[in-house]
Amino acid sequence: MLASLKIKDIAIIDELDIKFCPHLNIITGETGAGKSIIINAVKLLSGERAPRNMIRYGAERGYVYAEFFEENKEIKIERTIYTSGRSRTRINEGPVGLKELCERISPLLSICGQREYELLLDEERQIDIIDHYGGLLPIRNSVAEGYTRLNYLKARLDYLNELIKEREKQRALLLFEADTIDRAKLKVGEDKELLEEKERLVNAERLKRAAVSSYMLLYEKENSIISILSGIERELSEASSIDSRLKESADKMKETRYLLEDIAYSLRDYAERVFYDKERLDEIEERLSLIDSLKKRFGGSIEEILSYRKRIEDEISSGSEYKEEVKRLCEEIPALKRELNQRADELSKKRKEAAARLKSEVEKGLLSLNMRARFDTEFIGTELTERGKERASFLFSANPGEPLRPLSMTASGGELCRVLLVIKTILSGRYSIPTVIFDEVDVGIGGRTGEVVGRMLKELSESQQVICITHLPQIAAFADRHFFVKKEIKDKRTVTRVKVLEGNERIDEIARMLGGDKAAIEHAREMVKIGSPI
Repeated sequence: MLASLKIKDIAIIDELDIKFCPHLNIITGETGAGKSIIINAVKLLSGERAPRNMIRYGAERGYVYAEFFEENKEIKIERTIYTSGRSRTRINEGPVGLKELCERISPLLSICGQREYELLLDEERQIDIIDHYGGLLPIRNSVAEGYTRLNYLKARLDYLNELIKEREKQRALLLFEADTIDRAKLKVGEDKELLEEKERLVNAERLKRAAVSSYMLLYEKENSIISILSGIERELSEASSIDSRLKESADKMKETRYLLEDIAYSLRDYAERVFYDKERLDEIEERLSLIDSLKKRFGGSIEEILSYRKRIEDEISSGSEYKEEVKRLCEEIPALKRELNQRADELSKKRKEAAARLKSEVEKGLLSLNMRARFDTEFIGTELTERGKERASFLFSANPGEPLRPLSMTASGGELCRVLLVIKTILSGRYSIPTVIFDEVDVGIGGRTGEVVGRMLKELSESQQVICITHLPQIAAFADRHFFVKKEIKDKRTVTRVKVLEGNERIDEIARMLGGDKAAIEHAREMVKIGSPI
């Protein structure tokens, strides 16, 4: 419940401190005294934006503070607004943003003013009322969760199918690249060997001349190196027979001659094999060109190209897990659709049952307000959404013989006010917000109907704290705590004052509301005895 409210420097309020009771709190006073300013101050605590001109003239800031009690726990909420346009909000002395403020206060407080009447005309709000009344929020939440899950799975399936499609395109490209590399039949070090062979072919004539010339000098020419060494070998061999110490030198000279002969024969064979082969050179050029092009596409070396080929193999073989998930989703989505449709169908059935019960209760409540009105709910089928398979439209007829039409097209302000009050009373036992504030609940009603409205508010206040601004004495007579709002002059400025009326003060105020003569005083006394005995 809202235990206390402090307001400072808001409009013509310099400073107020109001303490509410747990049941029916009635606020009365002359027009313009500041009753609506109090409600507007409470709206600041609900997160509404504050116009700068809401701050009292001459003040730098306006301040609203409230204390709520929720399950034996005190909640302190304060909001300060500044002439600069900024504001500061705190809950239990900790700073919060407006969004958090709205989330925290919405379960504690409901203000039924013009905006609430407008919300009653909103079809989304109407389906909410049906669901709250019928206790259908658990199954509706289940539908919403299933709908969210279904949309997620569909989005996931679309994403995976698109991914697989892209992967198939990529796979085709990878297969082409793999085939290109495979057909090249690359070998590590091949490019180096080809470059060396190319160098030999390009310089074949020069190499041949070097080999032939060296061979001739070693072996074929007159006085060749090998023939000279043979002569030296003979001289040393003969001399070693005289002095054995020359035998080692003779043997080494012989080995040297054999080695040079091997070299000479090798050079001769090499010269016979070396020749300029243009066809082979063209083949090498073509092969090196292929290898270079593959290097540019797949890596800077043959090793890197072959490593890329291995990665292609891994990439081609991957992605099967996506197909497995797609298969699973294709089984899960239809099953979830069936289950979700069953939940939605059950919700639709229960909504119709709840709407029939609500129709009876609303019409009974309206009859108690002297309205021989008819009320019903029309369900219009829609595609499945998180709210189910239909939207609701409240139908209303205030006059016998007139057809039912949408509430938004037929109800006057006063009729709408009474419908809202009846629905609030009906929901009080099912969807209970601790504190309900009624602003202009008595629009378009009076007399006997006002008394019935007062009784309904009294009944509602047994389960919820009710704060009501009213101009009707028939409603004010039911107050558990009666506040009187008046204007007075202080230091040549108008200020709003609030006084708790008790005893004869209440009777005097209700008499004033009745007209103010002597008969009104007696009438007021009787009304108070009936409505809220002193």
